[in-house]
Amino acid sequence: MDNQSNENTEHPVRTRKSMLDELESNPSSPVSASTQESLSNGEKWASIAYLDPSRSKTLFIGLILTGIFYLCIYGAGVIAPDSYIISIFKKPNNLIVVIPACALFFWGIAILILKRVSLNKQRGALRLSIIPQDPGFVLTSETAKLVLTRLGESFESPDQFLLLRRIRISISNLNNIGQVSDVSEILRAESDEDVARAENSFTLIDSFIWAVPVLGFIGTAIGLSLAIGDFGAVLAGANDLSSIKTSLGAVTSGLGTAFETTLVGLFLALFLQMLASIQEDDESRFLNDCSVYCQEAIVSRLRI
Repeated sequence: MDNQSNENTEHPVRTRKSMLDELESNPSSPVSASTQESLSNGEKWASIAYLDPSRSKTLFIGLILTGIFYLCIYGAGVIAPDSYIISIFKKPNNLIVVIPACALFFWGIAILILKRVSLNKQRGALRLSIIPQDPGFVLTSETAKLVLTRLGESFESPDQFLLLRRIRISISNLNNIGQVSDVSEILRAESDEDVARAENSFTLIDSFIWAVPVLGFIGTAIGLSLAIGDFGAVLAGANDLSSIKTSLGAVTSGLGTAFETTLVGLFLALFLQMLASIQEDDESRFLNDCSVYCQEAIVSRLRI
């Protein structure tokens, strides 16, 4: 028996604690270093910003990606000069359409990249046990003050995380007004607003998905006009067989521009649409996870 008690003393059972469990014993104790490192890292950014990254920043990144893409195209052209796909992006008649289409495409890609990075940061808040794990813990106006105190001590700006922002707003209302019945309604309203912001953040990308194939159709019109104009020259010189052969080459070049630019526009729009759909689905899942978290951690602990 003594040996068994000694073993239990030397190797106590470790239970998962929330970020608030030690507040009463040590009110000034900070969140663990690992939590701070994984979530804060000294960064300051608003939780809403991840839904709609800076347009000037994403435009700059998109232009850089477009430049890198064309450097790769011309570099590959040196290695494989007869490649049909590479020639589509290099033909002089195609450039007036293909370059703007690629710029819009990579601008959209830049937006999706920044949204993905920020979404991964936002998911970090779901790993926190913000409310004490004690099954008997009940949220009241007094315990709400405890949660808000710890939240303020743990993070310089809780609003940098969308989940913490929801919790802060709802619990602040409980602390200030004391109406338990309002907390669930506030969380529901915040959830609806976040969903609306997430949907609106894809407006610019949706416009790119519409504009890129339109640019391809503009290239079709340009190519057909060039072909028809050159075909008129063919008819004018119909008495000379050699000139007819030369002019027909220009006609087929115009038709090539018409179909190639459309092909590029449709392909880029399709690829951007697929990536945007994946990102939108992941954001919807995250917002739903936040709602479930709030339901289990806050609403289920309210007592009327």
